[in-house]
Amino acid sequence: MEKSSTKQVLSELTTTNGLLSTLSELLNKLKSTSVISVL
Repeated sequence: MEKSSTKQVLSELTTTNGLLSTLSELLNKLKSTSVISVL
């Protein structure tokens, strides 16, 4: 059970990291576009 739960947690962490990286990339794009529009 520990192994399966660990695998599930690892998969969830990987998915969360992917989502976080995607969100950070989107935020960076929004920041760059907002700065350009302001300038």
